[in-house]
Amino acid sequence: MDELMTESADITLDDLNEEQLQVVEVIGLEAYKHLIYYYAGTSIYIPKFSEIERRKRNEKIRIEYEKNGDIKALALKYGLSEIQIRTIISDLFKNKKNDPYEGQVTLFDL
Repeated sequence: MDELMTESADITLDDLNEEQLQVVEVIGLEAYKHLIYYYAGTSIYIPKFSEIERRKRNEKIRIEYEKNGDIKALALKYGLSEIQIRTIISDLFKNKKNDPYEGQVTLFDL
């Protein structure tokens, strides 16, 4: 066992402040010790559920758009405007814009 992990084994609830105790209440003392071991001194961003759900939804929209290309149907299905759908899928066009055309020769092909 790593030296730092061994040190964290000695941590008790009495050693923690109020904010730390709140985290321990949610995840447990052993999990908190692992957080200390791996992330001590760093910042961790914990997103809201809604952000994770939005990213998942947007990925589904991109996949569905690539299959059928129907912006209006996607807007209706997901309860969004066509402009919102276009914004979500815009990165698909940015990536394709820089791709060579079929049969096009690039400098790296020479």
